[in-house]
Amino acid sequence: MKIKYNFLVLFSLFIVQLQAQTFKRKPSETATDFAVRNRPDPDYGLSGKVIETKLWDGKTAVILAFYYTDKQDEGTWVEGHIFIPSGPDTYKMIFIDGYNPEGSPCSIESVFFANADKDADKELVILCRWTQGNPHGIMGQFYQVYFYDKIDFKNPPNQPAQLKHLEKAFPFEYDGKNDVGEVSKAKYKTADAIRKKLKELGY
Repeated sequence: MKIKYNFLVLFSLFIVQLQAQTFKRKPSETATDFAVRNRPDPDYGLSGKVIETKLWDGKTAVILAFYYTDKQDEGTWVEGHIFIPSGPDTYKMIFIDGYNPEGSPCSIESVFFANADKDADKELVILCRWTQGNPHGIMGQFYQVYFYDKIDFKNPPNQPAQLKHLEKAFPFEYDGKNDVGEVSKAKYKTADAIRKKLKELGY
């Protein structure tokens, strides 16, 4: 789905401005409450579970949050953001990516870390799902896996680099029945299946 140029420009400026801010975490505040209070826009809703983890580099406790937003004439989009510690109880937010609707809003099926390139660092892996269903008999799910390179937590980028070399190995897949009754099976619809394939690829 194409996005109008003016929207991209405005959205990019909004993200740069947002990333210049720091966000203070209240004493005893949960990661979920923190993510809701500091959502990018008051109209954004929380999409799925907020994740606080040190698993990316083994020592830095980052917060990953996904939000949904309705965009005029484009449906409901989901945006991923990472809150990265920048000082005592303070964080910076960086934008991960935006996930467009495909017949339905994107659902974040799984978020985990795995080696997906030739260096020793783990990469961020996000599995997305879109539910399909209509009166013509189509019933199933679309799946797509996205991979993002390890970031420098001391000097974070505006956005983590997406790893494009895995697009052929992990294509956009359909799991379900089409309008003539044919059934398709998606290979990579769980974290375990994705991890197994990455090992087969030598990562």
